[in-house]
Amino acid sequence: MKAFSRYAPYYEMENDESKEADIIRCWKDSKYRGDHPFVSGKHLTKNEDPPDFVLKTNEDTVVGVEITELVDQQTVSDWHKGNQCYYMWTSEEIPKRIEAILRKKEGKILKKHEGDLSAFDDILLLIHTDEGTLRFEMIEEAFKGQNLTSSVFSQVDIIMPPKPRCHGYLEGDPENHPLSDRNVNQLYQLKCQPVVSRQ
Repeated sequence: MKAFSRYAPYYEMENDESKEADIIRCWKDSKYRGDHPFVSGKHLTKNEDPPDFVLKTNEDTVVGVEITELVDQQTVSDWHKGNQCYYMWTSEEIPKRIEAILRKKEGKILKKHEGDLSAFDDILLLIHTDEGTLRFEMIEEAFKGQNLTSSVFSQVDIIMPPKPRCHGYLEGDPENHPLSDRNVNQLYQLKCQPVVSRQ
């Protein structure tokens, strides 16, 4: 197998701002199929976030979107050291990882806004992943009968590269997959049961 310079590279771009903007575009394309309700959006700066984006719908609903990644950090570190192997995900592990991400992001948003989330009508957590052994079907299996709870987020959306794929790219031409074709990302949506009413 040919070596790749990055682990889980599909959503990587030249900087975090471009990466997050592209992920939002992929998410809107996959979730709304070209007919999204958003009329404006602001990509918040490092001093302003979290959340990373504030979107306004055609009904003046204000939606915050926090973006993060599901990736095994130890494998990323090993990859950079030349040990190019893949983390072997299991369906049993996935909910625990998602839960940990959810709690971490909840804490950051509550701290940033001092517990007052009244500026938002809704807040979503958008998780992107290009883990080589993680499949959409595994996520479906992992969350059968499982419920997420959150005091911040109403929903967790997990976005993955198009299917079929080859190390994060569409099969057939793995090295020259154009960014403009990223419109068929796989999307798994998880509703969150509220723990307490948001202020």
